Amino acid sequence: MNAQSTYGVDANYLVSHAILESAWGKSQIALAKNNLFGYGAYDSNPGDDAGMFPSDSYAIMFQAWEVRNNYLNPGSSEYVTPTLTGMNVHYATDPNWASSIGSLMNELASSAGGNVNQYQQYPSTAIVSQPKSNAEPVYYVNGAAGTTQQNPYYGGVPYFSSLSDGMSDMFFGPLQNGSSGSGVSKVQRYLNQQIGAGLTVDGQYGPATAAAVKKFEAKHGLKQDGVWSFAMWTKYIYTASTPTVPAGSSVEIDQIAQGMAGAYVVPWYHIAGEGWVDSQYVKLTNVYRLTVANPTSTNTSIPVYSSSDKSQQIETLHSGDFVVANSTQASNGMYEIQLSAQMSDASGQAAGTPMTGYVSTSTAKMTAQH
Repeated sequence: MNAQSTYGVDANYLVSHAILESAWGKSQIALAKNNLFGYGAYDSNPGDDAGMFPSDSYAIMFQAWEVRNNYLNPGSSEYVTPTLTGMNVHYATDPNWASSIGSLMNELASSAGGNVNQYQQYPSTAIVSQPKSNAEPVYYVNGAAGTTQQNPYYGGVPYFSSLSDGMSDMFFGPLQNGSSGSGVSKVQRYLNQQIGAGLTVDGQYGPATAAAVKKFEAKHGLKQDGVWSFAMWTKYIYTASTPTVPAGSSVEIDQIAQGMAGAYVVPWYHIAGEGWVDSQYVKLTNVYRLTVANPTSTNTSIPVYSSSDKSQQIETLHSGDFVVANSTQASNGMYEIQLSAQMSDASGQAAGTPMTGYVSTSTAKMTAQH
């Protein structure tokens, strides 16, 4: 309901899509990665390629943002019509995807005494209401620590002022036939400008792009292999100096957001005082996933109690959620954890407010998240 309120994407759709993609929350991708919508689970290797989310709640918020901004807004990259049928064109290879979700939506609406025909029907002449926010959601963490890892191209870990800059400007590997993503689009635009290549800017590195790269290489006296290398990227595409955090540095992460690394879905971390980094180059040292004994049951809520009054509940988490802990040793049957408020509330507490709480060992266990 919060996702619907924030981004104007129907809550019934979000529930029904999650049911379909996650097998009622019981799929391995949902359980291992808090990925309720199969985001990034490409057909060729779904288990490994699917994105990792820091909580189910964040996965829901991200899905609403992604769908509204890229599929439902006219003129957006994947827009056809603001309907399930329109989404089906670019979202799913299954031709029955839209009708399957529609059937689930009707079941849910019927269970509440209504039906989907009562919903606003599109396309229509009605003006679609604007969302409260177009900003990508973030997951706030309290005191997460990590160690930076060696990057083969930059030495240290490059960081960027915004998530979008990082995904657009970072070099993730040689661009060649079969590559895809925003980096390929940048190369295609550059070649069109510099040598009139006439390429379709689609982010797909195929034979035409490879041939244009060879033509560019020949013009500049480079080896004609059709591969866009790191040296070419830093000389011709992204010429600004990229700041880095040295490998082996201890860093604090205060936010997590879902992003891309080339063609693949990966979380990005915000390093306090620096910027956004590809999470593949940071090893977390004090972040854990809370898990209940039976994560496929309907009882996956985890109450969090106040540090000053262990009978007062201050938050409800769910199996799989990321939390921070300085020790996994329980005291009097309780784990001490650090967490942050994910949403502002009526009491005036702002999103991102750090909290310390306690979780009963009889309710959940902690598993290290690297």
